[in-house]
Amino acid sequence: MNTAGNAASALSGVVFGYLVGYFGNYNTPFIPMVALLCLGALLWSQVDPTRELFPEPLPAESAASPRNHA
Repeated sequence: MNTAGNAASALSGVVFGYLVGYFGNYNTPFIPMVALLCLGALLWSQVDPTRELFPEPLPAESAASPRNHA
């Protein structure tokens, strides 16, 4: 996640400059930036912080302690 964020941060300045040069104003590059920021906020709102990514396995019965069923 940090790598993707840093790569996007490094590229955003270059892309912003090219979009300003292509469209000739500073307002147009803000439209895709705002759209991506809104998409990121929407996706982060779907994260459930209470859900475990790797739930602990249930302890299995020990094979060393056999039960007597007499």
